[in-house]
This record gives sequence, C-alpha cells and structure tokens, in this order.
Amino acid sequence: MSPRVEADESYTKCLYPDDLLEGFCLRDVGRLWWVLCTKSRQENVVARELLGYQIPFYLPMVRKTSIRRARKVISHVPLFPGCVFVFASDEERVRALTTNRISRVLTVYDPERLEHDLRQIARLIATQMPLTVEARLPSGEGVRVRHGPLEGLEGVVVRREGQTRLVVAVDSLQRAASIEIDDSMLDPLVSTAAPRVSVSNLVPQRRSQQDCVLDDLPTPPELRHATEAYCKREGIRRKRHRLWVEQQLKLRFYYGGQNVICVDTPEGRRIIAHGIPGSGELRSALERLSPQQRAKAVIIPVESWVDNTISTSSTFLHDA
Repeated sequence: MSPRVEADESYTKCLYPDDLLEGFCLRDVGRLWWVLCTKSRQENVVARELLGYQIPFYLPMVRKTSIRRARKVISHVPLFPGCVFVFASDEERVRALTTNRISRVLTVYDPERLEHDLRQIARLIATQMPLTVEARLPSGEGVRVRHGPLEGLEGVVVRREGQTRLVVAVDSLQRAASIEIDDSMLDPLVSTAAPRVSVSNLVPQRRSQQDCVLDDLPTPPELRHATEAYCKREGIRRKRHRLWVEQQLKLRFYYGGQNVICVDTPEGRRIIAHGIPGSGELRSALERLSPQQRAKAVIIPVESWVDNTISTSSTFLHDA
C-alpha cells in the first residue's frame, strides 16, 4: 500500500505583494533591494514577520517530498537557505533587524539585474519540475529557451552525466539553480548588453606613464563595482582591507600582464616603472633609484594574479 500523502502545515507565503516582481518595484521608488542573511532555519519565521510588517519580500521556495512514519509529506523549503530578498526603505530594513533572526544584511549593487534574476528563478520554480541547487556558478554557453513553459528564459547550459541542464543564476548572491532540459528547446544567446562586471573580465588598460601615484589613477565604475563584488564574496569588511583589494584590482586593470615597481611617498604609493617580465626595463629602473628608494621599493610580480583570485603573496598585504 502506498504511503498516505499529507501537506506540511508550516508553509509560509513566499512573495509579498503578489506583483513584487511584475512592476511593483517600478512604481515604488522609495525602496531598495537588500538580502537578509538569516540565522539557521529562520527563513520562514523572518518571512512571516516581514508579512506582518507589510514589508515587500521574496523567499524562493521549492516543494520537497519526504517520508515521515510511513506517510509521504509534501513541504516547502527555501531554494537558497539563509537568504530572504527584501524591497524596503531604510526604516523598514531597521524594523526587520528587530526580529533578532538576521545575522547580516547584504547591499544589492545592481537592482535591475537582481529583479531580472529573481523573475527567472520564480518562473523556474513555477514549473514544479525538480531543481538542483548549484554549488558554484558554472561556466558554459549562454542560451535562451525557444519554446515551452520557460520560453524566453536565459541561462547557461551545462552537460553532465548525459544530461543537459539549464543553469539560472542570481548574480548578486553568487548562487544558481538548474533544471534538466532538452537541447532542441535552446537557442544560443547573442547578447548586445554590456558584459557583466567581475574580477575575471577586467581588461588590462596599459599605460605609458612611468611615474604616477596609484591613488591618482581614475577608478572607473566597473572597477569600483568589481571591488565591491569581490569584498562581498570574500567577506571583507574593514576599510583598509577593501582599499588593499581596490589597489590590487587597479594595478591589474591598468598594468595587467606586467611587473610593477612601487615606492611609498608622502603623496601615496607611486608607480616608478612597469614592464613585461624579463625585458630588462625593471632592472634598469631599479638601478636608477637611490639606495634609500630602492630599500622601500615594492615589486608586484605577474604571478600575483591567478585567475579570479588575488594572491596574498604581494607585499601590499603587509600594509593591511
């Protein structure tokens, strides 16, 4: 005899108001998106309290079937444990913190992208098909669903264990979910939008200027955004540590693929010389320095940059 099916009474409303992702954000300009990181297994309680305060929120939930005492129980669990997305004013954000069930609050730097990603996640959940939470954001070919209930959905296609899976990511959270899909339903995605900003796609902009103060170099918006994204991902909060990250990324942005010689001065860290490793430019530059300057010189080698990470071997770390 098949087990009896029961519904879990702990189900919580996961979206308030119902049109939060379908135009509500455009009508209310007095609120911002935040990500509430809750304490362990407190997502449902936080959602109920937000509903009581009438604070707009979205808690992505998926169906889960389990067996309890020979009974099949259908429950709803968070797709991204420990995360609740809120669209709130500063006063509402502070009120949410009074629940004492939130460990920290993450700032959303690209609200339009977050809204787009959450709409896609909501459509994915609405199919009620089995979803897999991805441990990391995979790389792959960008695609768009051609037809079916997910028509227009965009993501990355990955192939593993004989299956084709469509991965839909929430970039602001660096998390993703995937669903099995037929290859025939997908079209290659040709995007005309600007590339997403990340540490990995910062293109070196080589400068011919040999003598300049690092802090005086312009900090373009994409570099500032990449600094914030990296610090958020690595949990870096102290101002001096964030400044160190910005300096490292600025060096990569302007002097990628080269060795750089820096000297500390009252005006700040000064770029004395830069050049391709093995070319002899740096050795000549060092020979032109006085003994006192040479003792203070810092060499940032090419090996300090490895894929998307910032190497801690750089002597800049000594200042942090």
